[in-house]
Amino acid sequence: MKENLLILFLLTALPLFSQKEGEIWYFGENAGMSFNSVKPVALTDGTLNTSEGCASICDSNGMLLFYTDGTKVWNRSHQLMPNGNGLNGNPSTTQSAIIVQCPSTNSKYYVFTVDKEAGPNGLNYSEIDMDLQGGSGDVTSKKNIPILTPICEKVTAIKHGNNIDWWIVTHLHNSNTFNCFLLNSSGISSTPILSSVGNVLTNHPLSTIGYLKASLDGSKIAIANTHEGNVEVFDFDKNTGKLSNPLNLNHLPKGVYGIEFSPNSKLLYASENGNYIELFQYNLLAGSDSAVVNSKIKVGNTRGHGALQIAPDGRIYQARGGSAYLGVIKYPNKRGLSCNFVSDGFWLNGKKSILGLPNFPNATFDFKKDITAVNLCFEDSTLFGFLSNYLVDSVLWIFDDPLTGVYNISNETQPSHMFSKPGVYNVRLITYSESIIDTTFKLITINSIPLIDLGSDVNLCFSKATTLDASLTNATYLWQNNSTMSSIEVSTPGKYWVTVNVNNCIATDTIYVFKDSCEVRLKLPNVFTPNADGANDLFIPIESYGIASMNTSIYSRWGNLVFKSSNGEIEWDGGNLSEGTYFWIIHYLNYDNIPHTLNGTVTIAR
Repeated sequence: MKENLLILFLLTALPLFSQKEGEIWYFGENAGMSFNSVKPVALTDGTLNTSEGCASICDSNGMLLFYTDGTKVWNRSHQLMPNGNGLNGNPSTTQSAIIVQCPSTNSKYYVFTVDKEAGPNGLNYSEIDMDLQGGSGDVTSKKNIPILTPICEKVTAIKHGNNIDWWIVTHLHNSNTFNCFLLNSSGISSTPILSSVGNVLTNHPLSTIGYLKASLDGSKIAIANTHEGNVEVFDFDKNTGKLSNPLNLNHLPKGVYGIEFSPNSKLLYASENGNYIELFQYNLLAGSDSAVVNSKIKVGNTRGHGALQIAPDGRIYQARGGSAYLGVIKYPNKRGLSCNFVSDGFWLNGKKSILGLPNFPNATFDFKKDITAVNLCFEDSTLFGFLSNYLVDSVLWIFDDPLTGVYNISNETQPSHMFSKPGVYNVRLITYSESIIDTTFKLITINSIPLIDLGSDVNLCFSKATTLDASLTNATYLWQNNSTMSSIEVSTPGKYWVTVNVNNCIATDTIYVFKDSCEVRLKLPNVFTPNADGANDLFIPIESYGIASMNTSIYSRWGNLVFKSSNGEIEWDGGNLSEGTYFWIIHYLNYDNIPHTLNGTVTIAR
């Protein structure tokens, strides 16, 4: 087996994978983790000490913003925010808090908090403004705003079908009703979408306990009912906020606490409640409801129960009450024992987890592979990579460019390819991870280099100006004088250049403009020999400079007009005239439009 590679292809020329809000976790007894490197690293600098629920949030670059246990909020420096005490959650709530960025804002976040055991505070929200306290953030005057009570110890957030707004989902106590509140740029809705579906969670306090999770694709919701000892799975409509088609998975006598969906949303994991527990997997695509129920398989057992939480590395981590280790499901997309659960999977460097792990919205993690490419101009070497947190063993690239022969494929993780011609190519990436084979396609356009020609060098005389034109379709321009127009007018000597950008393909052309004394010079021969021997066959100027236009008339000795031309080169071949002397007169203009006249004689010698 080849050594596993974690492909994190980071090309600074491209907008990169921005799903890094869940890179840093704080939980348990001052425990923490960072996923900002190839392998997760234990953190020991956290201030949070909680028996169950917690939440943390980073910016899009994976830098910590703040974290909470539902009652207190700590900033990135692990200091309590000035107004960050007294939130209406409870550290002993299964999901005491969840953090959601306010839609259409960059600096404001909502912390939704939940009271324990259907307590009177219920579901509240408090607003965090990261522009306060010099960028360290603080809780605004919108603090402990009540939403709903009494509720179970459950709250999750699901991305709306418009990919902008959020659904905040919870479950009423002593009821079978889910409440979905819409969070958009105007705030949290006051009227929830109600779905009365599934089991009635009884009035017993323990009926409030257990996790509520959504699949990463937002199509499913699962609820762990600790007291009832079961897991329910529902279809979820991201556009309407409605739950439907309840499926009650078979009874777990010890109860169930932690649940989590696989990254591909096809499998569900559930961990029992208690000191010595078993971990189960269900295949949600097994077929009929009974087939899903019967797909249950034990994939591990461990000491100490707790939350299950998917992580940025594509693995699922399990809190183990009071342990210095987290359990790890290494390959959660794989069916059965091949998911490879390791009880002592991650050491917390002397800290301990209790029951909870950070609670994240479903869209925090996105494990869809995305091919990246830079240098998309013909005759450039195009560089490829892919953005994915999956562990893979090997890759195969197919560039859809058969004219390049054996170079049409590559096994490199970050290959380069020079395409045979401009055009659109359907590039394919196949990744292999043990028995899992994934294929990703992306259309890549290789653009032509723009053709630009400012013409020959220019010699200006007197006050005449000239226009340098670089016009092309769908182009942007930058001239040496910082002009961004398609053309410029020049009247002074110098070196002029323009850079033209079409579809991020760039070409440059340079032209020189000269200007000398600009004196008018016109000199003509006094004899020519039009005998077709290839030498001196035409009457043309020996020197002509500074002349904008000219008209030539040639006469016989008797004053008859024998030739007339407006051609600056004259090019008289003598016609059928006999040898002898002829008289010419030239009227011309210089570049200042000043007229001049010149006359003389020329002899035809055959």
